[in-house]
Amino acid sequence: MAENFSFELTKRAMDIMNILWDADKPLAASDFLAYDSTLTLHTVHAYLKKLLKNNFIEVDKIIMSGKNLTRCYKPSLSRNEFQTQKFLNTLDYEQISVANLVSSFFEHSKDEVRELREISELEQLIKDKKQKLKDKFDQ
Repeated sequence: MAENFSFELTKRAMDIMNILWDADKPLAASDFLAYDSTLTLHTVHAYLKKLLKNNFIEVDKIIMSGKNLTRCYKPSLSRNEFQTQKFLNTLDYEQISVANLVSSFFEHSKDEVRELREISELEQLIKDKKQKLKDKFDQ
């Protein structure tokens, strides 16, 4: 993904991405029509071309469809990675504290079970990062 790339997509482009994320398997252009009846094959091809050009999707494989070779597409990044990058692109790292940012997420959370799980994940991430930094400075 290009650095400082805009993660703002049109509604229709997001529809295509959501179909790919929800399908959980590579899709040919014609497959999208079964997921959204408002799509046309022309529209799907146009958006697949744009998403491919901007590295949001990639060709997973090429299959035979009747007598034609057909590309099957998959997302280049997960929905979570996409949303994270979209969020990170809005931040001014010089002006925020990571601790305050994380704290804000927990203040607005309404799911305590999820909070416990995420706190455990954060503890492991912090432990791993500390070790990497120690290793770097000990060299």
